[in-house]
Amino acid sequence: MAHLIWQVTVDALGMSMIYVLLAVGLNLIITTTRIVLVAYGNFYMIGAYAVWFFSVSLKIPYFISLAIAGLITAALGVVVYFAIFRHTQRREQRFLSDLTAALGLMMILGQVAVLFFGSAPKSIPPAFPGKLSVIGATITYERLIVILLGIAMTVVLALFLQRTNLGRALRTVAVNTDIAALLGVNWNRVYLVTMAVGCALAGLAGGLIAPLFPIAQTMGGIILVVLLVVLFGGMGSMLGVSLGALIFGLSQSYGQAFIGTGVAQIVVYVVVAGVIFFRPGGVFGKAGLDTTFT
Repeated sequence: MAHLIWQVTVDALGMSMIYVLLAVGLNLIITTTRIVLVAYGNFYMIGAYAVWFFSVSLKIPYFISLAIAGLITAALGVVVYFAIFRHTQRREQRFLSDLTAALGLMMILGQVAVLFFGSAPKSIPPAFPGKLSVIGATITYERLIVILLGIAMTVVLALFLQRTNLGRALRTVAVNTDIAALLGVNWNRVYLVTMAVGCALAGLAGGLIAPLFPIAQTMGGIILVVLLVVLFGGMGSMLGVSLGALIFGLSQSYGQAFIGTGVAQIVVYVVVAGVIFFRPGGVFGKAGLDTTFT
């Protein structure tokens, strides 16, 4: 039994790190810009399609394709902010305007993906075939790369937020936009950088998962899980959403292995709902965070 638990844990870490990247990116966007970007899952989908196109169709090496996917989704995030959300920020009913715009963007990106890539799922041949034994458990090189790169990206983002002036500006705006403006922070520039960084993380997550699972337009539906993870971990806490994503991913895998997929999902979602009900700010939510969307 102990060996089985360890094997399930090792297998689950890959998808858990994808949840971490997505949750951290979405948390950054929501807490800094106050935009509930429900189209965020589509940037994840675009990243996966981009890696497939560049690595399979154009025969570009996987890591270069992954970097291109991150750049494409970052650029798309900038374009989306300039074209849509920069204007909705000025409206009185800001939350509803942002949400409506994000829903429209989600449907547009989904249909564009179908037009360009078709509805049939795509797959990427193994970029790094082979397996490795880790204390008795077996893990493929591809899952190991997902775990290591996921950890590296999360650490780089944490250092960026803590050690750079721009990162500190992002954290100041996340706490209170008015105070940040009084301190001379250009919140419009901060919003732009936030969208680029957050959407790049989604694209990179999609590119990392592309060799492991079929690529399809339905990948965008992961936004529902990511929103739950952000609320569970605690909006505004990078550590909280990271731990929340790991807990969610591991719980999902343990449940699927020991009690069945359907029952496991029900149990996990009930637990998350209970946590959110009794602690609306999440397990590690930051006190004093300005989360108003007016």
